Amino acid sequence: MPDARPICPISIVPFLAHIVQRESYHPLIMEFLRLTEQRGWRLPPEWLPKVMDVAVRQKEIVPFVCRVLGPTAAWLAARRPAWKVFAPAQEADQATIERPDIRSAVSPQPGTDASEEGRKRQVLEWADDDQNWHLPSSPLCRALLHGPHPWPDEVLAVLLAAAERAAARQPYKVPPIWERWLYGAAVHASAEQLLAYGERAFQRHYAWAERWRRVCDVALFRRRLQAAFSDI
Repeated sequence: MPDARPICPISIVPFLAHIVQRESYHPLIMEFLRLTEQRGWRLPPEWLPKVMDVAVRQKEIVPFVCRVLGPTAAWLAARRPAWKVFAPAQEADQATIERPDIRSAVSPQPGTDASEEGRKRQVLEWADDDQNWHLPSSPLCRALLHGPHPWPDEVLAVLLAAAERAAARQPYKVPPIWERWLYGAAVHASAEQLLAYGERAFQRHYAWAERWRRVCDVALFRRRLQAAFSDI
């Protein structure tokens, strides 16, 4: 089935190239595709294999990627075993196995306020009730790290304060969960708020300061990506 959507402007293709070629930018593929879909564009077909190679490692976004890439994704899925999750039948299967706790955190529920402000209140109320929100086992942790929505600013503020306390306790090593949280913030939280936190963050703890510089690099790239779409 032909895809009648116009191809995205050539001016934003370099951003796509950076995302698929640089591993630290891979999580931004979701935002790039979301911005593309909002404008009714499709990707240049020569870039679809690279996008699928990146997206196949993020199973939770496969149904969304299938929708954005269009019928060509299904055609390509039949030609490489690694891409079989992009086949139409697999897309349907994937949509049914999402964890309920993730759905309840990032999707409007019956009888709840479906607005952006309502969703923020829901997340903040959950954070208040979840004393272990920062641990990998926490439903809120999984929801924020794997969900498609931006984080409320209040969540980022609490997260950064907790990260400073963690850095004081473990100054020579960044635990894996905190690496996930910090990079998750670069992808999901307000880039402006994260960057405003300052270059001097964690400066007394080398391991954390080094990781923070990389996180800020992702946030800066994300801000440039958003500006590029806004300028078109």
